[in-house]
Amino acid sequence: MNKVLHISDRLQEKKRREQARDHRGRVETLQKVVHCSACQLKCSMCGRNMEGEALPSLDFYLCEICRTEFQDFEEIMAKGEDSSGIFWHNKEWIKLWSSWLDFRRSIVAFRDSKEFEKLTSVDP
Repeated sequence: MNKVLHISDRLQEKKRREQARDHRGRVETLQKVVHCSACQLKCSMCGRNMEGEALPSLDFYLCEICRTEFQDFEEIMAKGEDSSGIFWHNKEWIKLWSSWLDFRRSIVAFRDSKEFEKLTSVDP
């Protein structure tokens, strides 16, 4: 019975590799999105070229301006307020940063998934 399971595993692996080759462009795009999202040479929010400091607990890099805005966002969220007193810090601004942060967390979760690991281990 072990031989049947072993053959089944091999067939599944072959199918996975064939699918990945058939969708090479999609695979390369996914790999690039995940790879570029961790780039230390550009701001993760605005894309400005930079040499900045990582926010280690969050796994992304922000330029000085975006870092200040993100810190304002964190402060507003911690206090449970609607605004910091700066006129553009409205509910849409809060939604912008919340959505962006969810996006960043989703990329990290996908990058850490076993499926992404399999995807990146496919032979060209």
